[in-house]
Amino acid sequence: MRIAMKLVLPFLAMGLAVPGAAQSPASYYVAASGSDERNSGLGEDIPFRTLRKAVDTAAAGDVRRIILLGNLSGGPWVFNYRGEGEILITGDSGVPGRERAFISIQVQLFGRFRFENLEVVEDSVVRLIDGTLYLGDGFRSRGSTILVDGGTLEMTGDAEVSDGSIGVTVRNRGALIVRGNARIHTNDYAGIRAEGGSVVLEENAAVSGNKRCGVDTSADAKNSRPCSLTLRGGASITGNGGPSAPLGGGILIGPSVSYGGGLVRNVVNMEGGSITGNEAQRGGGVFNRGGTFNMTGGTISGNRADYGGGLYTRMETPAGAQSRGGGADVCTLSGGRITGNTARLRGGGVFVGQGAAFTQGKVRITGNTGEKGGNNVDRQ
Repeated sequence: MRIAMKLVLPFLAMGLAVPGAAQSPASYYVAASGSDERNSGLGEDIPFRTLRKAVDTAAAGDVRRIILLGNLSGGPWVFNYRGEGEILITGDSGVPGRERAFISIQVQLFGRFRFENLEVVEDSVVRLIDGTLYLGDGFRSRGSTILVDGGTLEMTGDAEVSDGSIGVTVRNRGALIVRGNARIHTNDYAGIRAEGGSVVLEENAAVSGNKRCGVDTSADAKNSRPCSLTLRGGASITGNGGPSAPLGGGILIGPSVSYGGGLVRNVVNMEGGSITGNEAQRGGGVFNRGGTFNMTGGTISGNRADYGGGLYTRMETPAGAQSRGGGADVCTLSGGRITGNTARLRGGGVFVGQGAAFTQGKVRITGNTGEKGGNNVDRQ
């Protein structure tokens, strides 16, 4: 023991690392002034020049943290990491003035990655093909394109996606989970467009202020897989659409899609949360055309439309679907509240069009206004 102490003490006295002692996690640094050829990347004074070099080096070694310094750009790149844990790409959050990095990038991702303290700027493209991408605290996407073709994209913490055409597009077998205090907001068309796969909004996630629609699940029936949306917890879809939005200010559902030799409906399950303050010409809160809307909890309130302030549901049969017996929408309301919605014409709470498969259970539909008739439920 005395011999071991004699060996350790000199290292401690000089402030040097003790052989075999636990070390703080190392990081690779990336800066526009760096070099991929001359530098090791293992210090801010010897950074790599490109994010691709840092990711390739991290994937081949033991260092999993990449710190971006200043403004960067690059791509198109393909990042592939199949090892243990995840590769974190972040700004230098511990240094004032460098808390968030700004990057213009074109990248496809395979494997497990996490983005934090990072702003992906206008005209960038981030496409997840397989694996998991976490967008965490300090992440911002402004005016960029985020595609989920496979794997799972999880937004958490205070992550934000905004100011693009569509915030996040989910396709094929992709999955999007929005939780924590993450927000998708102020996009020109929709916050989320689902052309397949699944979307879950939970905890305090918010989809708000998108100009045409909060969540659009009405993808082209010929070219997409069926999709699902689940709303639960304290999640909210708020203040989307407007007087010129034609259908579904909060959520646009349907129609049925041709898949696997038959018709499969797009499905929205509202287990909790809220759909509030949205507006469209039909279906201010929710417009269902040939899909399935199940409401077991939550609140639809304060929405406006010409028809169906809270909810508009109707039958719609896609071309070629009638011969296979599909197309009618399904709307089942077994819990929650629909209240305080307004229709400028008919169906303040719910407008039920001809042929709709509508079931009203223990849901509370009260205090809605249809200015030309049908305050709470208007059946055609």
